[in-house]
Amino acid sequence: MKTPVRRAVEREFAILQKTYGAVVRQLRLQAGLSQKTMAQKSKISESVVGRIERGHGNPTITNLFNIAEALGTRASRMLEQAQEMRVDLAEKRRPKGLTRVR
Repeated sequence: MKTPVRRAVEREFAILQKTYGAVVRQLRLQAGLSQKTMAQKSKISESVVGRIERGHGNPTITNLFNIAEALGTRASRMLEQAQEMRVDLAEKRRPKGLTRVR
């Protein structure tokens, strides 16, 4: 049985996965890259890129750095953006820079 603390940690982790995925997608689209091109540049599979962007992937540290390099930024900055987006969502604000892409 999961403790309340464990459930809270899992909830926070799931939110971070979703917001990190949104940051990856936003930066990829701003760079004009397809998932396939970004996958090639970051040396990971296209399906992993898709899972990360949907908030279902759990990227390794190596993948975090490879994705950041492919997008021309730092991994730490991407995680900061994901955290900022998480705070915006918690406060029921539309995250800065988050646009709906169809």
